[in-house]
Parts: sequence; C-alpha cells; structure tokens
Amino acid sequence: MIASNLFPHIIWSGSSRMPLIYLTFDDGPDPASTPQLLEILGNERVSATFFLLGSKVARHPEIVKRIVAEGHLVGNHSYSHPQMIFKSRHFLEAEVLRTNHEIMKVTGQTPRFFRPPYGRFGINVLFLCKQLHLRLVLWNLMPHDYKRSVSADLVLKRIDKAIKNGRIIVLHDNGKLISILPEIISRLKKREFYFSTLDAITRRLP
Repeated sequence: MIASNLFPHIIWSGSSRMPLIYLTFDDGPDPASTPQLLEILGNERVSATFFLLGSKVARHPEIVKRIVAEGHLVGNHSYSHPQMIFKSRHFLEAEVLRTNHEIMKVTGQTPRFFRPPYGRFGINVLFLCKQLHLRLVLWNLMPHDYKRSVSADLVLKRIDKAIKNGRIIVLHDNGKLISILPEIISRLKKREFYFSTLDAITRRLP
C-alpha cells in the first residue's frame, strides 16, 4: 500500500474513536434489488453509500434519483467494472469520467468518491483520482457476500467477528443481501453502533 501521506485522498477506515459504521453497496443500481435495499434502509433509518456503475446509471436513472432523494451518498465505481491495473491513462479516464457524467446528469452533482472494481488499482488510478479531486475508497471489512459459496449465515458471522469502530463494510447490490441486511443492521444496532455515509469521514480530513 502506498503511504497515505503521499496520497491522503485514499480512505480505508473511519475513526476508531467513534462507534460509526459505514455501509457501502457496490455494483448497482439494479431494479431487482436496489429498491428493496432502499426500503430496508428507510425502515431502519440507516444512511449508506452506493458505489454505482455508470452503465447501470444510464439504464436506471430513476433508481439513482431515489437513492439520493432518500439521503444516501452516491459514488463512482467505474463504467463497466473492469480491472484497472496496467490500463492506459486514456482507458481509465474514460471509465471514470463517463460515470461521473452519467451521475451528474441524473443527480446534478459530480461524485466525490471512487471505488476501483475489485479494490485493485495502480499508480495511474491514484494520479487520476488526485487530478479529479476524487477520494479513493477501499474498506476494512469484506464478508464476501457476492460469492455463491458464502452463505448468509457466514456473512453475518464474519461481520460479527470483525466489526469495530470506523469499519467501512463493502457489500453488494444483489438478491442475497436483501434477505440478511435487516439482520446485519439489527445486530450492529444492538452493539450500539451508528451508521453514516462516507462524507462524515471526509469532514475530518484535509
């Protein structure tokens, strides 16, 4: 990992001094799952961050409008979810800027957060984010909910075991998550954690 003092716009954790948890959802919007996730979050009064694919934003702008209208934060997750290591600057710019453009068209705002697909990136991605004033967001808790081999029960156990103040949890906008998200939130609330969007972290950063 490149030193954070060289690239202070990289985020992989919130403050360990506060009982805040940051739920993040990758790969949406999806008409089969996103509305149900939003319903759950609304019922629980929980705010989250959605890292969206530009190609899906273009197809489902009404869902993106709902995400923002209900108080959640929207981030850039590339246009087509490619590997971003050893890619040209031109390719990377197209993926990020095209997604920024799609989100801007729908929300009226340019995203301030970027998560590289698979969490993999090279020096070109770092410099591009710095140039575009994007915070590059990673995570410090991934229960691998997207894997078919990982059961809902195992996802819950992994979160229970690893949860601490300031955890950024990466989840995925899919059908499996719908069945367990209420339980994830319930367990974290019982342990007296609170939920916030990622801009709560950046308010304390340079």
